[in-house]
Amino acid sequence: MTGADPAASNGPSETELIREEIRQTRAELGETVEALAAKADVKARAEQAVSDATARAGQAVSDATARAGQAVSDATAQAGHVVSDAAHRAAEAAAEVKNRVAGTASGAAGEVRHAMDTTAREVARAGQAAARRPVPWALVAAGALAAVLFIVLGRRRR
Repeated sequence: MTGADPAASNGPSETELIREEIRQTRAELGETVEALAAKADVKARAEQAVSDATARAGQAVSDATARAGQAVSDATAQAGHVVSDAAHRAAEAAAEVKNRVAGTASGAAGEVRHAMDTTAREVARAGQAAARRPVPWALVAAGALAAVLFIVLGRRRR
């Protein structure tokens, strides 16, 4: 018992501790080298930036197209309502004329002229209302421009 080392029997030797510390240091150094290599890879980072920009441009095109489509749909619906209202008013005016006609030719002709004038005014108002809300061509043009940019950027990437 006098020749046995008491420290060796209680745990790992100092050499084993140093070897384990070296293994840990090598693993940490490997992770650090991988991280530095990823940061130094300029080509991969540039390709990722182009890919991100292309995705954002595609989303912008999609959003602009959706907004332009909605604006066109809204303008069309509003024009339809205006025309429908004008037609309804014209029909009411015609019905009123019909009820007022006393049976004389001259009175009927005057009433018909009045109904035609009223109808013409209502149709003109409907046309003016539709003209005040033109299709937002600037949005459509912006969407087309964004689509062209998206296509050009996509071809450059190949």
